[in-house]
Order: sequence, then C-alpha cells, then structure tokens
Amino acid sequence: LEPLSAIRADGDPAEEIQAYINRKLAFSKERPTASRLFANEIIQGAPLLKPLLQGGLRDIVDEKAAVIRGWAKTGKIADVDPYHLIFVIWAVTQHYADFAAQVEAVVGGNLSDRKFFRETETAIDHILLRGILPSAAAPKIVLVLSWPVVPNGCRAIMPASYPALPRRGLYFFLALASSSSRRASTMLS
Repeated sequence: LEPLSAIRADGDPAEEIQAYINRKLAFSKERPTASRLFANEIIQGAPLLKPLLQGGLRDIVDEKAAVIRGWAKTGKIADVDPYHLIFVIWAVTQHYADFAAQVEAVVGGNLSDRKFFRETETAIDHILLRGILPSAAAPKIVLVLSWPVVPNGCRAIMPASYPALPRRGLYFFLALASSSSRRASTMLS
C-alpha cells in the first residue's frame, strides 16, 4: 500500500503519477517473488488477503481515486476513470515481475538488468503519461480565416498540386495549429 499512499494531492499530477509508476516498477524489480506470490493469491480468489483488499487497500484506492478525479476536474489530466488508471498501472508494472520469464524470452532482458530497467521505466512513463496528460504541444487542426497570409506558427494543409493562393484577398483554409500559434486557434474557438 505504501507506493500508492505516497501520491500527494497537492503535487504535480505528472510527477506524482510518474513517481508512483516508478515505485511500482522498482518493487517489481526488488521483490519479484513477493509480487508473484501476491498475484497467485489474487488468482486463487484471495482467500487469505480478502479482508485486507476490502479494507485497507480499498480505502487507499478510494482516497487516491478522489485525488485523480480532482486532477481531471481541474484539467490537469484527461478525464479518465481513476480506478482503471490504477489497475492499468498495477497490471503494467507487475507484469515485469509476474511474467518475468515471458518478458525475458521475448526481449532478452529483465528488470535486474540496469539498462533494461531504465528503458522499461522510460517506456511505461511515456506510454501512460502521454495517455492521460493534456498536451499543449499536440497539433490541432483549425479552420483559419486569413488575410492575406498564413498566421505565424500555422502551416497550411494543402496538396502540393494545389494552385497558389492569391496574394490578396480573404480566404479560408485548414491549418495545423502548433503551440506557437495558440492565439490563432483560441481566436477561432
């Protein structure tokens, strides 16, 4: 419960979630046998751990789900189901311990290899965080009304064979708005 308990509501969501992912992956590296024993207990219906799961674990998950929901409501992360986000983090990070033989057979590495651990940590952080964090740099297609030039930071999307635009006059076109052209997309929203 300790890795999940460490998530702070007042922290930066990206940093808090990344740190949680990394703590879970480190646990899988440092205590793979404990992870596999826990997985086996759960697979068998949790006969010994059910009271813990329905008590302390549920309480901490509910608490952290409220934190994640709060981040989503304020736009700090995408509007994701917090329980499923936690389950995905558990599944991904514990996979490297619980299915270490499979991982090693497929990619030839395991978490005890320092380089493989760092690469895994980076990949998981990238995949999971990209899926939930708002991206100011993500390109957006916007309809641009321009007179007579393309706004700074926008790039017209037209086939190469499209005839040249007139040098004067009012025209519409689709453009990719980058973070540097945020003003253009804001004015059109």
